[in-house]
Amino acid sequence: MKDRTYPYYFSLGAMLLYVLLLVFPGVAGILYAFTDWNSYDSAVHFIGLDNFRQVFSGENMYLSYIKNTLVFTVSTILLKTVIGFFLALMLIKGVLLKNMHRAVMFMPAVVPMLIVGLIFKSVLHPDTGLLNTFLREVGLGALAQHWLTDLTWAFKSIIAVDVWKGAGYIMVILLAGLQTIPKDYDEAAEIDGAGYWSRIWHITLPLLAPALTVSVVLNMLYGLKIFDTVYVLTNGGPGYATEVIYTGVFKEFSMGRYGVGTALSTVLFMFMTVLGYFVVKWMGREGGGAMSLRLVKRWSLNAFVWIVSAVTIAPLVLILINSLKDSAQASSMGMDLPTSLHLDNFAVVFEKGKLSQSLWNSLLYAGLSTALCVVLAALAAYVYSRKPNRLNRFSYMFMLLGLAMPLNYFTLTKTMQLLHLINTQTGIILLYAAVQIPLSVFILYGFVGGVPRELDEAGIIDGCGPVRLFFEIIFPLLKPAAVTVFILAFLNSWNEFLLPLYFLNSASQWPMTLSVYNFFGQFQMDWNLVSADIVLTSLPVVVLYLLGQRSIIAGMTAGSVKG
Repeated sequence: MKDRTYPYYFSLGAMLLYVLLLVFPGVAGILYAFTDWNSYDSAVHFIGLDNFRQVFSGENMYLSYIKNTLVFTVSTILLKTVIGFFLALMLIKGVLLKNMHRAVMFMPAVVPMLIVGLIFKSVLHPDTGLLNTFLREVGLGALAQHWLTDLTWAFKSIIAVDVWKGAGYIMVILLAGLQTIPKDYDEAAEIDGAGYWSRIWHITLPLLAPALTVSVVLNMLYGLKIFDTVYVLTNGGPGYATEVIYTGVFKEFSMGRYGVGTALSTVLFMFMTVLGYFVVKWMGREGGGAMSLRLVKRWSLNAFVWIVSAVTIAPLVLILINSLKDSAQASSMGMDLPTSLHLDNFAVVFEKGKLSQSLWNSLLYAGLSTALCVVLAALAAYVYSRKPNRLNRFSYMFMLLGLAMPLNYFTLTKTMQLLHLINTQTGIILLYAAVQIPLSVFILYGFVGGVPRELDEAGIIDGCGPVRLFFEIIFPLLKPAAVTVFILAFLNSWNEFLLPLYFLNSASQWPMTLSVYNFFGQFQMDWNLVSADIVLTSLPVVVLYLLGQRSIIAGMTAGSVKG
């Protein structure tokens, strides 16, 4: 087949966005980390390792930011993996309404982290919060705490909130892995006298290694870049007890200390780039009484799964119920039903929060960036898969580094200014697309490999050029993967909080996430209105999740099953 059938320019769009908005700011950040760059002096001077000395000296709090980030990452990896594994084991046992429980447990994963933070600011409130209220009602009032303001409990609470949000995500990945393990192995070991836990340890876990590796890697990449949870729940407090790298970077940015902030970002950038190298290497691999007892076990298992589902859905139901109350009844943020329905809360929120403009902005940003991402990623994945020469193999692996690469917001801001994209809708759309391209290329690459090359040859014989061949023959066959990528990218873009926080200064251009955060700051005493705002912001992604959960789960589990 002629070499020009798979032209290099197909992959240029994705690579250009990726290099310009992710790689270049990261590399430039390394250079600026050795300067005294700040907002008070236009001149930039080379100062050697001074910024890094500040970061690692221990005289400031920067080391505690790094320590907290690592503790958060390790803790959430362990907790979410263990909890997700046992939930997956329970669901694969054939509990009643298995698909419903899976949908409920996974739902928090698609809710914006900003929204989760606002929900748990209510749940963990020391006086009216659902958790302390429950503890007092069951006679355990002595266990009630100031969860978010106590030095002992604040960081633990943030970890717990993140585990609540992410355990279902890990469960789905591990459940997909468990479903590929042949039952014959387990049955043979049981016949040989192996106990249940022995079979789990010696058979299930080794065969589940690919899915476990995916879950650990994804958790690690997410945990090291944590921002939204901490920013919304505690903003790094009390004191510096919950400060992590990205919240510290944001504060350095706000104070105009770009040199030190860039050095702190560079530490994370270098660490995650090295980590990303190993991730890419891994991704690149090919590859009677007994009846009564069983009945008791089965019903016990079902009961426990129902409890987990209830704990998962309770905070979301709490917000929905209180969005229908008046201000006085919602002030206690209880689970009691509203004495009368106040649907007018949603109209008030729409008017006072100017949500019509924010809703349009979110749809515009998420819709256009996702469409751009799908097309560019599909073109790139097509060329990388169909023409696997040395350059394309390198380009594909280089692209996958973006899965681990953190953004350097200091130099990214400078890049956006040079391109005249700062505080523009076009800039946000391009940024959203650039951030989603590495994962999208990874998912689509595998699907392109499953499309027979004979179709390419038939198209060429019929006179198709490269563009027509791709869009008329190949791309329609990628529809399942394209739908998966579209839904995942749309959800991620809709939920994005940090990028618009940095790059959109005009309220008229804010997406829903920024508007709901601003609304909370203005009306935090009116929990009925705050709850209504949260419902309106979350509703589109929840509906999209319920309609497309099969595609979402397919994308989430991409790469977790080798074979």
